[in-house]
Formats: sequence, structure tokens, C-alpha cells
Amino acid sequence: MAGTSSSLDKKSCDLLKSMIGEEGWTLVDVRTAAEYYHGHLPKAKHWPLEDIARLDSNGKYLLYCRSGIRSETAKNFLRMKDIPSINIGSFDELKQCLGCE
Repeated sequence: MAGTSSSLDKKSCDLLKSMIGEEGWTLVDVRTAAEYYHGHLPKAKHWPLEDIARLDSNGKYLLYCRSGIRSETAKNFLRMKDIPSINIGSFDELKQCLGCE
């Protein structure tokens, strides 16, 4: 679902919308506090990349950042700890996909 350059198609957007609404999945913004302050997705929790190790190990996480690179790093870290996580990509793509613009 994630990428750093291509747009999300309608099917991926619909799947993402349903996952955000599902109980158990938490939408996580891994950008800096300044980036988060200047705009974030509705329902997103702010966990900067440097604090990602403090996330609840019983959770399931949908991760995003500005370009998808930091969220990929976070996903890899969480998966090494057997914590379900998906890099859902870049903030700008997601804003379009979720109709937040």
C-alpha cells in the first residue's frame, strides 16, 4: 500500500479508510512535532520516529510521514519486535486519498 512516489488508487484508499475505522488499528504520524503541528490526518496520533520504541507492543499501527521513508523505518523497527505495522506512505498522498485537503 505504501510508496514514496506513486499515488494511491481508489481500491487502496477504500481499504485504508476501512482499516482506519477498524478497532485495533492506530493511525500514527512519525514526523516531527513541527510537521505534525502544521497539519496531520484526522485521528492520527503523534509518535515521532525517535520515540517509536515506546508504542504499546499490543497495538497495530498504520504509519505515515512526509515521504514514506521515516514510516518505513518505523515499520521495520516495530516488525522486528513482532508488532503489526504497515507503512501507508506520505502525508500528501494520504490527504488526497482520505479527502482531507
